[in-house]
Amino acid sequence: MKNPKPNMDPGKRKQMISAYNLSVGYNDGNSNNVVQKSLRLKMFTGELVCLLGPNGAGKSTLLRTLCGLQQPLAGSVRLAGIPLDEYSPQKRSTVVSAVLTDKVSVEHMKVFDLVSMGRYPYTGFFGRCSVLDREIVQEAIHMVGIDDLSDRFIDRLSDGERQKVMIARALAQETPLIVLDEPMAFLDFPSKLELMQILRKLATEHNKGILMTTHDLSLSIQSADWIWLIGQDQKIRRGVPEDLVLKGDFADFYQKDNVSFDVHSGEFRIAPGTTKKISVRGNGLHAAWVRKALIRKGFKIVNARKGQEQIFVGDEKDFEVLIRMDKKEYKVNSIKDLLLKVQEL
Repeated sequence: MKNPKPNMDPGKRKQMISAYNLSVGYNDGNSNNVVQKSLRLKMFTGELVCLLGPNGAGKSTLLRTLCGLQQPLAGSVRLAGIPLDEYSPQKRSTVVSAVLTDKVSVEHMKVFDLVSMGRYPYTGFFGRCSVLDREIVQEAIHMVGIDDLSDRFIDRLSDGERQKVMIARALAQETPLIVLDEPMAFLDFPSKLELMQILRKLATEHNKGILMTTHDLSLSIQSADWIWLIGQDQKIRRGVPEDLVLKGDFADFYQKDNVSFDVHSGEFRIAPGTTKKISVRGNGLHAAWVRKALIRKGFKIVNARKGQEQIFVGDEKDFEVLIRMDKKEYKVNSIKDLLLKVQEL
């Protein structure tokens, strides 16, 4: 096995992953179980790439194959321009670090010690951290904003805190490519936002290549440089988020009965169970949330016509809405009262 020496100049954009005619899956002893085939993929440092798709489509399998934790069934994968099968495990660990779905459960280990494990490719046979190694560990902890957790025990951390610790460990490994399998799986929404901001910063400010699987479509559209959309039909669609939205790829991949993808908002909507129509006039924040509330309650927002029930939303700081229906006018001062009134239609 060769000992590759990839060029990792951090100041330049480098191709980190290239896959050609790649098929991934499992060998069950008798035959190959192919979950994705004939894939052509590439990604570079400085990019945040989100891999999306339904359960069972092969997202985790593809991720593990691309970072060398699982053998491809066919085709080839290159890391930093070098065939994956030419890497020794130790050398590969200096190019790619992985944060997988396994929930960390360790007792009597502090955060600093777990993050220090990311230095194992460089610490030699005895695994002793030098002064420089400890400085790198401390910097990784600082980059993900967990300085105050450094002396805490892992088993006393929240899910969100543990996930940051695992990302810090990957950073301490000092690889140009980081892959993460469902890093937001156990997190509440504020923690998801914070984690995505950290990953975005690592890509843009530290020139890391970040490849992650996720089910969070909205955050991916807002944050990713590229989205790889993987389907049950063994096809993958790649593009910047806005192009995939405009081409209808999200709608095609996720379309289900009574659920539709709104290309204007980039969100999925549950189809209304009624066909009630109403018009809304007004601009600004109040009007936008009035429309959202009415859509949620099954109304279709239409242009005003004679005889059509209408809602007028004021632009003032204080919430005020005028409802005109049944040839009468009503004023309300909250969306709750608005919904109670229009439900009489």
